[in-house]
Amino acid sequence: MFGRVALHPFLFALYPIVFLIARNVEGQASFSSAVGPLLLVLASAAVALVVLWLLLRSTRKAAVLVSIYLVLFFSYGHVRDAFLSGGSRGDSMLFGFWLLLAAAGTMLVTRAKGSFERPTLVLNGLAAVLVLMNLVPIASHALQDPPTPTAVATDLGLPADPKLAPGGKRDIYYLIFDRYANERILKRRYDFDNSDVLDLLESRGFYVAHDSAANHPRTGHSLASSLNMTYLAYLEREQGASTRDWDAIYRLLRDAKLTRYLKSLGYRYHHIGSWWNPTAETPEADVNHVYEAPSEFTTVLLRSTLWPAISERLGLEESFGRRAIERRRVHYQVESLLSVEDDPAPTFTLAHFLIPHPPFVFDRNGAPVTDEIAASRDQRENYIEHLLYTNKVIEDIVTDLLDTDGEDPIIVIQSDEGPHPPRLRRLKRTFNWFEATDAELAEKLLILNAYYLPETGVDELYPTISPVNTFRVILNEYFGADLKLLPDRVFVYRDFHHPYDFVEVTEGFDR
Repeated sequence: MFGRVALHPFLFALYPIVFLIARNVEGQASFSSAVGPLLLVLASAAVALVVLWLLLRSTRKAAVLVSIYLVLFFSYGHVRDAFLSGGSRGDSMLFGFWLLLAAAGTMLVTRAKGSFERPTLVLNGLAAVLVLMNLVPIASHALQDPPTPTAVATDLGLPADPKLAPGGKRDIYYLIFDRYANERILKRRYDFDNSDVLDLLESRGFYVAHDSAANHPRTGHSLASSLNMTYLAYLEREQGASTRDWDAIYRLLRDAKLTRYLKSLGYRYHHIGSWWNPTAETPEADVNHVYEAPSEFTTVLLRSTLWPAISERLGLEESFGRRAIERRRVHYQVESLLSVEDDPAPTFTLAHFLIPHPPFVFDRNGAPVTDEIAASRDQRENYIEHLLYTNKVIEDIVTDLLDTDGEDPIIVIQSDEGPHPPRLRRLKRTFNWFEATDAELAEKLLILNAYYLPETGVDELYPTISPVNTFRVILNEYFGADLKLLPDRVFVYRDFHHPYDFVEVTEGFDR
């Protein structure tokens, strides 16, 4: 039976999906985001099988061809990334070689004689093993029930009937610009003077905390910490230093103390997400502003396939490629942010902008940056061009929010982390923060941190204030809370696979 029925095309279609889920099951993979790609791939395999059966009149031959095409399609990006440096000539040669492999496989299968029972048995077995190897970690993760992080359940003692500052329940904007470097790093590492935008912010009444550092070096940790107004080092005790699952951190993002409290006071929570799954949208928001584009899961899956090479040759990249989508996403985020002003209720808006974070899709004037242009520049030039456009976005947002009638809003402009140091870009998930140099820690941890706090002044602000204290200050100043400011500390985790193994490095790098 197993050698007679050709199951392998559907198993090979399933394999890239379960492989990607298994690889990210302890990080940020969303099962729901995999459903669409899974159905599409299985349906495509079925259609291809029917078409080839009509041509060959042999189910097993048609199935072998579908499996060959699937393997070639889904392996292309992995081979390109492993062996090519990104040059267009090398990519063209690999693309041509892949077409030759497809043609050779087609010729061999269509000319071959016999029942194809043995190849069917072998391919069924191989595909089944590949799928099962990846289903095991997925099933193991699904059966786990990690403890709920304490910060979700504990109460900070915030007043249920707050004594509001003049202006009442002001709108609050929390704007995160991912990997925006601190001015010192820009001078030291990028030889760039960023004083123009900082001077602009200060001229508009912002307090710029020039010596601010992130409390944690990664978006998940950093935002979970700032939105819950606490450090995450306690998770090492609760979750275990060897635990690989990031779910506790993402629970803190989804069910944060700050948003829960503001909603209890009648605030409407507007969430303007990024392509990164944990902040793409949240069930806690009253309004999720979601740009309708392929999910992060789908994007990562497609990048590993032959599709980018095909779409480039068909001229589709300018309209439907990742760079075009990311440009439109940023424009959509800005438009959504400015539309929140029309909400008559008091609002809290969290906007996570993945600029100046890669991919570098804008030049300083907002013009598109193609793959070729990005490849012709070094990391520094790409980053500075993206940063200059990000500065323009910040200026436009600030101008729009402050040059309107009515009470001025509270605005926090912050980066959750700095840029990746070169070694982190190269090693990625295996990078060990415990072994990071002072320079690497400084580049990653020193951040942009600016506050517009109308009417109350900036008495509680100071140059080294860190994100963990951001909303402690705001709740004290505007809602009559009595939250003590925490010492500004910095913690790093060991590596991607040990997100709760923490070490404090507050004094361990050059500010």
